[in-house]
Amino acid sequence: MTFPLPSPPTMEPPPADQYFRAFWLMRRLEQTMTQGGFLTRKLFVPRTIWYQSLVRLPAAESKTSACQTLNSLLKKMSLQAQHGILTLMVEPGGGVDGDQDRVMILRELEALEAATVQIQNKLSKKFSFIHRPGKHPGHPPASTGFSAIPGSGTLSISTQHHQAGHSPYKDENPLSPDGHDDYESSTTTTPATSPTRKSVAGAGLSGGVAGGVDTASLKNQWKSFSKSVQKSISNDKVEDSSAYTESVVSLFQSSYILEDMLKHYNALSPFQTHIQIVNRLRRLSEFLYFVVCAFVVRDLSELMSRYLKRVGTWVNE
Repeated sequence: MTFPLPSPPTMEPPPADQYFRAFWLMRRLEQTMTQGGFLTRKLFVPRTIWYQSLVRLPAAESKTSACQTLNSLLKKMSLQAQHGILTLMVEPGGGVDGDQDRVMILRELEALEAATVQIQNKLSKKFSFIHRPGKHPGHPPASTGFSAIPGSGTLSISTQHHQAGHSPYKDENPLSPDGHDDYESSTTTTPATSPTRKSVAGAGLSGGVAGGVDTASLKNQWKSFSKSVQKSISNDKVEDSSAYTESVVSLFQSSYILEDMLKHYNALSPFQTHIQIVNRLRRLSEFLYFVVCAFVVRDLSELMSRYLKRVGTWVNE
């Protein structure tokens, strides 16, 4: 007796326009967060994966705060449009009123873009896969928008700067000693003291006095490093991932207005103000893809790993 295999799910193909792939990917991720769904044709992500306790989510507070900040700005735009204060879809022409509407939109988009630059600057100090503002990481690939790495158990945004098997997180040291964000701290290194001829020669001697001192020093440094790593891992754990997940869902849902605006202004004939609006919308789309979607997909990898371990425990019970 044979049983027919279920047909693969029908999924929305990735858009050809690279600037719409962020919204396409956000819709897929949102579906897994709200009701569970297929992230790929072979990978089903249950909703419970996003709602777990005692899981590792690096810089969860920073990411949650970033989502909430952007969500409030986008909701402000939507409320202004609902009350007739702001016209998001300005048609060609319109005289003086049309020009004023376009200027107001540019101001709102400028404020939103300024917020994304600050957020990207802060997160780039904590995560190696997030580039500094102004450093373009390249365009989303035309094939899928993200890829599943077979056998690794991780999901990653498919960019030319991420390699499978490398940890996407770098050491988190976002603040300078005075407690303020230090933009240069993540790239500049403190010059090391040049070793003397005596210390170099002593290090090369097996069983020498100088070599013994260096070995003890290395052991102490390793102990200190191990403690700092363990502290960092423990600090990354959150008691409940619900707040993080809900902030991401809210941001995704409020961001779709940018997709509608981009479609509208892309369809219009080239006009100086329209071009400025489209360029700002495209930069916001790139931020959503290379920053927000990037850390959400990597967090999904962490959550899936934790979930699979728990499933194994349930099976053994």
